[in-house]
Formats: sequence, structure tokens, C-alpha cells
Amino acid sequence: MGMDREVSIARCESYEPTQVKGALTAALAPLGGLDWVKPGMKIAIKANLMMRARPERAATVHPEVAVGGYK
Repeated sequence: MGMDREVSIARCESYEPTQVKGALTAALAPLGGLDWVKPGMKIAIKANLMMRARPERAATVHPEVAVGGYK
């Protein structure tokens, strides 16, 4: 197919906002990070939201990851 694929994973010990931000930053760094994002830009995030579930069930993206990590 000729498509390059890159994957990055970072451990996050809790959903504490500083932990989430650190893990997101670490996971994005090998992919080029977010230095290209500038204030005022609109960015779309495609989150895995297959069903309604409480964050504790870990069935979808945790709200802190989806919206809290980069406030």
C-alpha cells in the first residue's frame, strides 16, 4: 500500500490533569508534537466514543484525555 504508519504509546498512571498532559506530550513527541498548533486555530479530535459509559468502565476515551489534557 505504500502508507507510512507511526504509533506512539505513553504510560499514564492516573487521570490527574498533570499526568494526562505529560503522557499526551510524551506520546505526541515522537510524531512531531503539537508545536505547529497556534492560538486561535481550530483542531478536531476524533475520539473513540462507541457507546455511553462512565469513565470508570474504560469503554471510551476518558474525558480528561479528550478535553482536559490541553486546556
